[in-house]
Amino acid sequence: MRQLRDAAVAAACCGVVVTWACAVSRARAEIAPKAQQLLEKVEAVLRGAEAYRCEFDLAMVMKMPGMDEGDAADNGMSGTYHIRVKQPRRWVIELQGGDMGGSSYCDGRQVTYYLPMTGAYEVHDLPADWEEQAADGADMSDMMLVGPAGLSGPFTGRGLVTTLLASAESAALGEGVTVDGAELQSIEIERPGLKIVAYVELGKAPVLRKLLFVPDLGDQVPAAAQGMEMRFEATFSNWDFEPNFAADDFKFVPPEGAAQVESLMDSFDGGESLHPLVGEPAPEFELSTPDGKAFRLADVLGQKVVMLDFWATWCGPCVQALPEVTAAAEGFAGQDVVFYAINIGEDRETIEQFLAQQELKTPVLSDPDGDVAELYSVSGIPQTVLIGQDGRVHVVHLGAGARIKDTLTDQLTRLLAGEDLAAEELAKAEESGVEPAGDPFGTEESWASDGAAASVAVDAVNGTVYGLRRGRVDLWNAGGKEIDSTALTTRNRVLRLANLVGDAKPELLTFTGWSSPLTAYDRTGKELWTYPAGQGIDDVWAADLDGDGVDEVVIGFNGGTGLHVIDAQGQLAWKNTELGNVWHVTAGKFGEDVRVISTSAAGQVHLFAADGQHIDDLSTPLYGSCVRYAPAPPGGEPRILLTGSGDDGEAAVALSVDGEIAWTTDLPGGDHVDEMKVAPDGSVAAICMRGGVVHVLDVQSGTRVAQVNAAGDTVDADWCDDDGQLVLLVADSRGVAAYELAPEP
Repeated sequence: MRQLRDAAVAAACCGVVVTWACAVSRARAEIAPKAQQLLEKVEAVLRGAEAYRCEFDLAMVMKMPGMDEGDAADNGMSGTYHIRVKQPRRWVIELQGGDMGGSSYCDGRQVTYYLPMTGAYEVHDLPADWEEQAADGADMSDMMLVGPAGLSGPFTGRGLVTTLLASAESAALGEGVTVDGAELQSIEIERPGLKIVAYVELGKAPVLRKLLFVPDLGDQVPAAAQGMEMRFEATFSNWDFEPNFAADDFKFVPPEGAAQVESLMDSFDGGESLHPLVGEPAPEFELSTPDGKAFRLADVLGQKVVMLDFWATWCGPCVQALPEVTAAAEGFAGQDVVFYAINIGEDRETIEQFLAQQELKTPVLSDPDGDVAELYSVSGIPQTVLIGQDGRVHVVHLGAGARIKDTLTDQLTRLLAGEDLAAEELAKAEESGVEPAGDPFGTEESWASDGAAASVAVDAVNGTVYGLRRGRVDLWNAGGKEIDSTALTTRNRVLRLANLVGDAKPELLTFTGWSSPLTAYDRTGKELWTYPAGQGIDDVWAADLDGDGVDEVVIGFNGGTGLHVIDAQGQLAWKNTELGNVWHVTAGKFGEDVRVISTSAAGQVHLFAADGQHIDDLSTPLYGSCVRYAPAPPGGEPRILLTGSGDDGEAAVALSVDGEIAWTTDLPGGDHVDEMKVAPDGSVAAICMRGGVVHVLDVQSGTRVAQVNAAGDTVDADWCDDDGQLVLLVADSRGVAAYELAPEP
C-alpha cells in the first residue's frame, strides 16, 4: 500500500485545485465582462484550432510557518507535461517527469490512463457525448486518478471558462506584464477559499501562459497545520498551432513491464486490502445530525441497505468524493436505502457552512469525538461502508476511487437484490494469495483497558505505558494500573517517546502519517515545538546520535522531502533529499559507530553516519519497507530487522550492518506491515500487519514464537519489562492490552 500513499499525496495536492475547480456553478454577480470575454477567446482559440501542441509545467509549493522560500521549494512537488491535441477527439497529456500524476491518451475512440509510479494503465471507451460532458467542466474522477492529465476538457478547449469561473465571487482584469518579450494580461478570480490568477498572452490568438492557484487553507487542514501556505503554479510554453502529427502520435504504447488493469485504483499493491468488518455484523451506534436530530442504526439495521461515508471538510479527497457519493444515494430515493455522511471531529457551524458553500443536500451525522469512526476501524478518510439488509458489512471503500458514483450505484443495486457482496470480497481476498493468519498462539493476556487507542509506547526506564487516544495520552504502570492522563492540543495517531530534556521523564512526539506536522510535548501536555510535515511524514524515530545524553529525532518523509534529522529543540541538524519516499527510519549503535537507517522507494536499506554522511545501501530479496534496529542480546551482535514484499508475499529478514542476511521468515495474514517494535533486550520483535495481526519473532532465529489477532485495520505494539517478565503491549480499536509470552509446550 506504500505506492497508494504516494499517489494519495499527489492526488490530494492536485485536488486542492480541483476541489474548487469542479465546484457547482453559482451566481456570478461580479464577473467583469472583459475578463470573461478574454477567457472565452482563449477557449475559442483551442476549440477552433485543427491541432496544436504545448508544454505544461506544474509546481506545488507548501510553506510551513517559519520556513523560508528555499525550503518551501524543496518541500514541493512538480510535474512536466507534453500536450498534443488534434480536434475534435484526439489528445495526449503526457507526464515527462516529476511526481504529480500520470498521463492520458485518446485516439478518438478509446481513452487510456497510465500511472508511471505503478506501471499500470486502464482503457475505456470515449463516451459518445464526451464533448458535452467536458463542456460542463473538469472531470473530478479523472483528476483523482491521474492529476492534471485528467484535464482533457480544458486542455482541448472545452469547459475551460466553466472550470475557472464556477462559483467565482468575482473576476476582473488585473495588471498587464511583459514576460520574455510577450505582453500578458492578468485575470484575477476570487472564489470561496481560492484565488486564481490567469496570465493570457495577447494577440490574434490569445493563449494561456500561466495559472496561479493560491488556496486559503484556513478551513481545509487540521488544526496542527494552521499557518501552512500552499500555491500551485502552472506554466505553459512552446505553443505550436501548426504541428505535423502522425497517426501514431495519439496511440498509447505500453512501456516494458506495464500492465493493464480494470481500474488504476486496483494497481496500488493489489487494490484495497480487505477491511476487518467485511462479513461481520455492523456495529450499532447512535449519533445526531448537526441540528440535533437523533439517528439510531438499530432502527434500520436488518431492514434497509445502509451506506455510511466517513469524511471531514479539511480532507481534499473527501470533498471531491462527497457530491459523487451523495448523487449515488439520491439515485435510490424512495427505495430501501439509507445514507448518511458521518463527519468526524468538526462542529455544526463548520459542517453547515461547507454544505451551503458547496450547495450540497447531503444528510450528515456528527461524530465529534470520532467514537463511531473507531467503531468502524476508520484508518483513513474518505471511507464508505455498505451494510446489507442482513445487517452485515458487505463492502468497505477506503479512498474515493475513480467513478465512485457508478461503483456505488452498482453495489447498492445488487445489495437491494439480495446479493452477497461480502462473500465476493472474502473470496477475492482468499484468491489474492495472502496466506491466512491462523489462530493466535504463544501469549496470555494479563490486563486490558477499555477505549480505542491509536498508538502505544513504553518508557524503558520505568516501564510506564503510554497509550495515545484522541486528543490525550493515558498512562499505566506495567501491571495495568492507570496512573495519569494528559490532554494534548492535537489528535494525532502515532506516538513516540523521546528524551529531549535529559531528565527522568520522557517527552512525547506525535504525528499522523502523510498529513500533520510532528509535534513535541512535555509530560504535562505543554507543546514544545512543531516540525513541518513536508510532503507527509511516514515515520519518526528518536535516538541519541551524538552521545550528549539527549535524543535527536529522525524523520522519514513521503515524496521528495527526504530524510531529516533534527535536534532536541526541533531544529534541523541535517537532511538528505536524494531519497524518494522514505518509508521507515530507525537508528542504533554498531560497535562504536551510530547509524541512522532508513528504507525508501528504492526498496533498499540506507545507512548514514550520525552526521549525515551516506555510508551504504543494502539490497535484500525483499522490497524493503519497515526497518528497525535490534540491539545486541547477551553474547550476540546488533541487527537490522526489515520487512517488505517478496516473491511469496510479506516477509521479514535480519541483516548485519554489512548486509549479511541471517534469516528470512514469511509473514502470513496481511498484505503490508504497518509497524515493528523490538524489545529493549533485542530478543524478540513485534510486527504489526495491516488487518490487525501481530507476529512475534525471535530476533536470533526468525522463528514466529507468538501471534496476537488484534481488533481493527491498523494496530500498534511495544514492549515493557514487568519484574523480569517481557510483556507485549498492543493498541487497537478496543484499547491497550498486555500479553505475557507463554511459549507452546
